[in-house]
Amino acid sequence: MPPPIWKGAEKWATIPVRLRNKMKGVRAIHVMDREADNFELLALLMKQRLHFVIRGGAERRVRPSSVTGLERISDRLAESDIVLKRRVRLTARSQPKNPHPMRGERDATLSLRAARVTLQPGVHLCPPQLTLNVVEVLELRPPPGEEPINWVLFTSEPVGTPEEVASVVDHYRARWRIEEYLKALKTGCAIEKRQMTDFDSLKRVLALFIPIAWHLLALRSLAHATPSPPASSVLSPVQVTVLRALAAKRRHHLAENPNVSDALLAIAALGGHLKRNGEPGWITIGRGYDELHSATAVWL
Repeated sequence: MPPPIWKGAEKWATIPVRLRNKMKGVRAIHVMDREADNFELLALLMKQRLHFVIRGGAERRVRPSSVTGLERISDRLAESDIVLKRRVRLTARSQPKNPHPMRGERDATLSLRAARVTLQPGVHLCPPQLTLNVVEVLELRPPPGEEPINWVLFTSEPVGTPEEVASVVDHYRARWRIEEYLKALKTGCAIEKRQMTDFDSLKRVLALFIPIAWHLLALRSLAHATPSPPASSVLSPVQVTVLRALAAKRRHHLAENPNVSDALLAIAALGGHLKRNGEPGWITIGRGYDELHSATAVWL
């Protein structure tokens, strides 16, 4: 079965004109992982003229080249020139994550190339073929014993210049931030535990928790920045004052002008986090944020 995003794509056509006009100047780009490598989904996105970057498989069949007769995306990409190289720091993977093995932290030199291909569907699918752009990110010389990095990205976006190819890759890299946002919403805000039973109720709950999840993500993201900015960049002066008072009740000292990292630890402590246990998780951050919000309301 195709991914559930299908339903969202189909509803785009029903958005009122007045709302579409408000969105002028904003380009929404669907970013999806390899579970969305589905011909019918890609065809629907193209039909609706929606923008997307979707991770796919290099072994997909394409229309054979009139010159070489090549029939796989991997073959077609191998014909393309490397247009850009990037050196990036790869984080360690302490546990195997199917289908990826464990790996150590290291630097990797990634090569980027692109091609325009026409996908061939399976039998009985419509349309009979689909033309789109493909970007590949590959590590040509991985260390001995390490699995090379290799992404294949299907996209509606242009890939005519190195800058455009890099932009497609950056769109896909944003997927990890999106995943963190969804964790803030589902785990930090416990959205699934609200047990809404109909769509209208779910919409109302989301209207309340979406800005809270954004605020939690901003706190956690800025806490990891170097240097960490002042807490006043994401918390109001009253929230900082209340947080300092709550920390003092627990015999913790919060500086007069704390940074976001210190504030996040103080918030997580309200939710039960112990500093010796490492980085706080979404559950303790969410609990602490809820207590800070309630205490601020009382303070005011």
